[in-house]
Amino acid sequence: MKKILSLIIITSITFFAIVPASSGEKLFVNETENNKVDNIQSCEDKIIINSTETITIHTKNGPVNVRARIDTGADYSSMDIHLAKELGLTEHIGKINVTSANGTQTRPLVKISFMIAGKKKTSNFTLTDRSMLSYPILIGRFDLRGFLINP
Repeated sequence: MKKILSLIIITSITFFAIVPASSGEKLFVNETENNKVDNIQSCEDKIIINSTETITIHTKNGPVNVRARIDTGADYSSMDIHLAKELGLTEHIGKINVTSANGTQTRPLVKISFMIAGKKKTSNFTLTDRSMLSYPILIGRFDLRGFLINP
């Protein structure tokens, strides 16, 4: 007898699981009745964004469009320190220790208002030298609530 591996099929209506079937057993089991899947949210109210997006930063001199990398592996959003100076975003509101592939750094924080995919947000961005990277801004997962990422 072949065994069928467990698989969850997610729909906007209900959740189903394929479970090992023996003679007389049901092949599909309603997941919400038997296994109680926690922390599952509806996708209906989410905005789909790509792995790179153009964001609009609101500065004292008006809006500025900048390409940003979407990074679900990063907690905080980050901006190139040179771009922050150019845009006049130099009022530090604090510092935070950030661990990245380059080790642990203490980075200054700035409060930034921006728009991504038509949704306005205000967030604390860390500042670091991103001049050698492809994108001057990285959007971390704390600012990605309400979005689904299309890789």
